[in-house]
Amino acid sequence: MSARRFALFAALALFVAFVAANTISNSWFRSWRIDLTEDGLYTLSRGTQETLDDLSEPLELTLYYSPDSARSQPQLAAYAARVREMLQTFEARSHGRIRFVEVDVELYSEAEDEALEAGVEPVRANPEADAIYFGLSGANAIDDRVGIPFLDGEREAFLEYEITRLIFELENPERTRVALISSLPIDPAAAADPLGGGQSMFATEMGRLMQVTTLAPDFAEIPDVDVLAIIHPGALSQAQLYAIDQFVLRNGRAFIALDPASLMAQESGGGFDPFNPVAPAPVSSNLEPLLARWGVAMPPSVVLDLDGALPVQVQDPQSGQPGQAPQPLFFMIPAEDGQLHDEDLMTAWLRRGVNFGLAGVLTVSQREGVTVTPLVRTSGNTMRLPVEAALARPSPYEIAAIWPQSGGRIETIAVRLSGNLQTAFPQGRPAAGPVPSTEDLSTDDLWEARQGQSTTFLDRDGNP
Repeated sequence: MSARRFALFAALALFVAFVAANTISNSWFRSWRIDLTEDGLYTLSRGTQETLDDLSEPLELTLYYSPDSARSQPQLAAYAARVREMLQTFEARSHGRIRFVEVDVELYSEAEDEALEAGVEPVRANPEADAIYFGLSGANAIDDRVGIPFLDGEREAFLEYEITRLIFELENPERTRVALISSLPIDPAAAADPLGGGQSMFATEMGRLMQVTTLAPDFAEIPDVDVLAIIHPGALSQAQLYAIDQFVLRNGRAFIALDPASLMAQESGGGFDPFNPVAPAPVSSNLEPLLARWGVAMPPSVVLDLDGALPVQVQDPQSGQPGQAPQPLFFMIPAEDGQLHDEDLMTAWLRRGVNFGLAGVLTVSQREGVTVTPLVRTSGNTMRLPVEAALARPSPYEIAAIWPQSGGRIETIAVRLSGNLQTAFPQGRPAAGPVPSTEDLSTDDLWEARQGQSTTFLDRDGNP
């Protein structure tokens, strides 16, 4: 597997995982509402630019649009202008490898037949209104086709990513092979099925772009895949940890997402862990002794960031009036100021910043031959809160009362490890044993794990 394909997988994981925080429900904050509005920017991210630079064959992107039918929908017409502008930017930045075409789709015309054949789906503002076509189709030199049936303005934040994903699918028809270990209900195979429902965006994107093998609870070996994805794992036996250890040493490419605390697990009161049928899924996750051997630790606490704190609606404890207050449990990491690594393809996509909630902290110890690259870091105005205290749901006012006057320190949330990683099992394969019980822990759901996790990337070769 090329370094570029691994980087794109990791970028997908980061992008979907972090942007998911923009759409998280308010189930924890029963009376609070987070304002996550962000102005759209249409300069291409570094990750998109890298993808365009790597194109090996010409592509054609065709926008099917019904301007006459859309006149009664001014918001849609305005969004169409922005989509057109972005596609023109893609064309201009592609070194002549992308040709952008726009087709004016009129009803009962050859253009309408062409749009339908390309998979574009008409929509109507009401049953009596004319059909509106507003979709995108891409084709490569051998006429492979990938499309977006309808460009929904509510998904504007994902527009650049979805166009880049379409281009990637045309350029790379052979999907990346991924082995998945998780205690969460992630089913990329079901998500890839158009008739399958109820899957998260993360699972849907994995199922579309990757050939995912979900490992059984009693797995003993890691199959021959390009990437190992470990996402909030359940309790693993020593033999299973050894299999992970050996895969990393042999193949060198892994995406590891760990969660220190799960609000959803606390609320649901338990759930099913596929790695231990008699126990609920874990409220926290770890990968010891592997992380310790690699020089990484995740303490049992979450980080709060006051500089990036997102405003939430609260009730003033003195006046009783509703208002807004910064909630540092939920915060934004801006793309500026060096808090997001802007030279690494894994984080270069995130030019609009990243929203976090109950994020874990990664601490790193120096290991000979291992290079640690911080990918995501907080501001310096932070504090740590024990997991138990965070799960007690403190209000912004309660947090303000205990906020340290010293201002805290910069914390690391995601890193990449590269170089010569050492085995955590110098004595060789351990004896087989049962999966340990986690009876006192609770389940978690995908979005909660995604927004609260700490993330580690392993790249044996240290490639960008």
